[in-house]
Amino acid sequence: MVSNKNKVYEKLGISEVINARGYVTHLGSSIMDPEVLEAMAEASKSFVEMDKLKDRAGEIIAKITGSEAACVTAGAAAGMAHATAACMTGTDLVKIGQLPDTKGMKNEVIVDIGHMVSYINQVRMTGVKIVNIGYTWPTFPEQLESSINENTAAVFYVVSGHCKREGRLSLEEVVEISKKKNVPVIVDAAAEMVFKPYVDLADLFIYSGGKAFRGPSGTGFICGRKDLIEACRLQYHSGIGRPMKVDKEEIVGLIVALERYIRTDFKAEIKKWNGKLQYIYNQLKDISYVEVTIQKKGGYAKPTLAGEPLPQLLISLNEEALGMTASDVFQTLQTNSPPIHIGDHAANLGMLEIDTSCLRDGEEQVVANKLKDILTGKTMISRAKRPKGVYSGFLRS
Repeated sequence: MVSNKNKVYEKLGISEVINARGYVTHLGSSIMDPEVLEAMAEASKSFVEMDKLKDRAGEIIAKITGSEAACVTAGAAAGMAHATAACMTGTDLVKIGQLPDTKGMKNEVIVDIGHMVSYINQVRMTGVKIVNIGYTWPTFPEQLESSINENTAAVFYVVSGHCKREGRLSLEEVVEISKKKNVPVIVDAAAEMVFKPYVDLADLFIYSGGKAFRGPSGTGFICGRKDLIEACRLQYHSGIGRPMKVDKEEIVGLIVALERYIRTDFKAEIKKWNGKLQYIYNQLKDISYVEVTIQKKGGYAKPTLAGEPLPQLLISLNEEALGMTASDVFQTLQTNSPPIHIGDHAANLGMLEIDTSCLRDGEEQVVANKLKDILTGKTMISRAKRPKGVYSGFLRS
């Protein structure tokens, strides 16, 4: 098993964590490969014309993703702001300099109420007005059609297990309706592991560079229509994107990470992830009042470049019989040394998720043993209390 004593964090008095949650920002996104770190270190030794580097990076990313054009951003959240602004201003330098004052522009973005994630403020910060459609359940095509008008700059769509619910409009439906009205669609695909079908559907689609692609966590990129990507690029230079800079080392790291990503043997990766899931499953499957399921399709499972979904382990608790809630289990895992983080998106329903894609070798044993001790009463539980001002598991990313 790998050591959990990272000298840098130990010196700072901060504990490492065991990440059984997956590629999420609040746990440091991902661990970069040595090849990426070496390229970043080499890039740091020289000066370079940043415009040329960014343009070349865009060319490489466009080729990798199969899109018309691309540009680097300071994470996916910055990409949301760039893309929204680009749909309002185009390449008009006067309008670009005017934001967040949207007078005289198309200044509305339509968002399904089921896609109102916590980081929607990165859309709103451009000065745009959010127009919500739909109900808690469902959303009808007619609601999108009737909401598009002369002020509509774009339709915003989030690709996420949180938003993929029965009754919500599919991306294909959103694109079909929007194209008829000549309105661009912006897709937030931040944590996705594939480029299709988004590159074939959306006008602009946004990724995080530091999650599944294992690049620098402060990077991201936008791909899509050439004219809109040029507008995004201008936002970076002269508009509201100016504070959202990406340094030369991060740009190089992102390129190397993406090139490495498309060479990855995902069938071997999935085999390894499944092996760790199976180990945890075997340790938990006979515990009373606990149901464990290895999920390979649907829900939060994401497709990989191998064409197979990222596997996850779902843990369903009979909370009354156990005398503890899913939130109690989640909280107790974080009192471990080192703390263990798992998915709690559906904790209010008595369910927890385990994603092994970020577990280092041997850590699956620590996770399984600690969970077994908690669920069988060998470890005293910590009763979960939600601190004021802290987002729930539904909002953390």
